Parts: sequence; structure tokens; C-alpha cells
Amino acid sequence: MNKWKSVCDSLPFGIFVVDTRGRITDLNHEGEILLSTSRSRALKSYLSRYFDNESCITEQLAYVRGSYRSVSVDEVLKLRSSQNLIPVEVSISLHDESPEHLIVAVRDISNRMVIERAKAISGDYENMDRILAEIAHEIKNPLSAILGAARLLQESDDDGVLPLADIISEESLRLEAMLSNIQSFCRPPQVRATEVNIHRLLKELVERQMPLLEEKQITITEYYDPSLPEIFADEEKIFRVILNILKNAVDACSIGGKITLHTGISMGDLLGKGFVTWIYLSIRDNGAGIPVDVREKIFTPFFTTKGHGNGLGLPISMKILRAHGGKIDVESTIGIGTNVTIYLPMKNRLARGSS
Repeated sequence: MNKWKSVCDSLPFGIFVVDTRGRITDLNHEGEILLSTSRSRALKSYLSRYFDNESCITEQLAYVRGSYRSVSVDEVLKLRSSQNLIPVEVSISLHDESPEHLIVAVRDISNRMVIERAKAISGDYENMDRILAEIAHEIKNPLSAILGAARLLQESDDDGVLPLADIISEESLRLEAMLSNIQSFCRPPQVRATEVNIHRLLKELVERQMPLLEEKQITITEYYDPSLPEIFADEEKIFRVILNILKNAVDACSIGGKITLHTGISMGDLLGKGFVTWIYLSIRDNGAGIPVDVREKIFTPFFTTKGHGNGLGLPISMKILRAHGGKIDVESTIGIGTNVTIYLPMKNRLARGSS
């Protein structure tokens, strides 16, 4: 039995043994991690209560118990872990040695879904880049003509046309700025890498935002790792990425809000590149948080929940980070706030070799 438990504890997914009432009678170490609780607390609790869709798990347990057949739940379920919902795959089977018990295998598929979503976004971007480039090209020439006509009207002696000319000019300039953003999104970012001190960049950004921070009485707390080396990156573009994220954090905060800036070193795998050592920067706010359905769309071009903006800030930021060999991660909990983390390779050969 000890040998069997040792094997279960070494598995990279959660194993739960449940009784006829659906209560947990045993679990492995990974199961404790998934539930964010200890074995002693988990025992005798109902497994279904840890799932967002409790009725689905209850029905599947009853089906296996009644049919004596194993099942793999078709839909992706969400497991309540700490204050987050984790997407998981679930398989349920009969316990060979104890017919009144069932074995439930639960696998965290968060990383796989992130990769699949990233692939989907990349595919969408490729098609959208081509379409938007064609639209921008078609709009640019008539827009130039409209702006030219508006300037001629503004120079007219007829006072009656001046207000209309001003409106035409203002709206045309707004459209021109949008076109500029669209063209920036469509063009592959040209990375001109130099040595960049991320902490110096952050201090400059905070200083620039200080008037707005003071106006909203927002407190900035900084936790910087003094051992971080300089990185090879395009300073202007990384500045733009961080500024966009910091502005979003400020917008999310109410009067008297709090923002935390944190830097450090992280290690992990990157699809297609193997093991990577990252320098990371996280920007955390204590705003209202982002609903799950909105969080899944925030990197979609032109999607925005704000009354201002064009919904290109985060998509452009993602493209810039990818051009540097980096990535971006967003975690958010309703009522607690949002944490956006950008990762840049410590040795950025891609950025160093770009021009």
C-alpha cells in the first residue's frame, strides 16, 4: 500500500478516491496542490464542491457507479483552487479493489489551453494583418484629401463654415491616429536592441505618470530585484509596452488605489525554444478585476471595454514582446484585482540580432 501511494504521489495529475456519496476518502500529493488544501482538510469533503460545475461531476459519478463503465468528461471543467478557476480534464473509473469507491483523475490543462489560445491568436493575427493593411491603404488617400479640404475651409473668410471645418479636421485627425495604430499593428515590429536597464525604465515611467497617480491618490509600491542584469531589447518599444500596462492598471484603480511593481528572475519552458531564464516585471492593481469572458478577449484587436481607446494596446504589446522572444501573462480575480506579468529572455539573442 505504501508503494502504491508512493506511485500515486509521483503522478503529475490529481488522483481522488471518492465514496458512494461523492466524498473524498483519499488523494495524492498533486490532488492537494490542485485543491490548494491539505489532505486532512480535503478528506470527507465532497469532491463536487471544488468544481465550478458541481452538477456535472455529481452526474458523472452517478453514471459510472450505475453503469460500471469508465468515462472521460467531454467538456473542460473549472476547478476552484485558492481564488482562481483552473481548467481541468476529468476521468472517472471504478476502484478495482473496492467496488463502492470510484477513482477520479484530474489533470490541470492551463498551460495547454494557453498554448492553444496563443496559436489561435497568432492565426487570427496573420489574417487580420493582411485585411487591415489593405483597409488602411484604401482609407489613407481619401483621408488625406479630406484633411486638405478641411484646412482650406479653415482658411476661408466665411465664418459659417469654420465650425464645420473644425469638426471635419478633428474627426479626420482622430481617424488618422487610428490608421497609424492599425499600421503599427500590421507591420512586424522592428527590434533595434541595445542594453536596457529595466529599473531605470520603470522609474522614468512612474515619474511620467506621477501627476495622474497623485490626482487619483494611487500608491505605488516597488519591489525590485537589485541583481537583475541589463537586457538586450528595443528600449522605446519595451517602454511603450510597460506604459500601456501601467496606464491600464491606473485606469482600473479607484481613488486611493494601490499598484505594485515587482521584478525578478523566473525559469520555465517556452514552446519551440526549450528551457528559458526570464527577467519578469509584474504590475498588480487592486481594481475590480477582469471577468473571465472579458479576459479571454483582451488580446483580440479592437476589443475594448473602455469608453476611449481603440483596443490595440495589448495586441500590439503582445506582438512587441513576441518579437523580443518574450511573453505576457494576465491573472485577474473579481473584487481583488489584476496582475499583468511580462517576461523577457535574460539572454535575448533574437533581439540582439534584429535591426
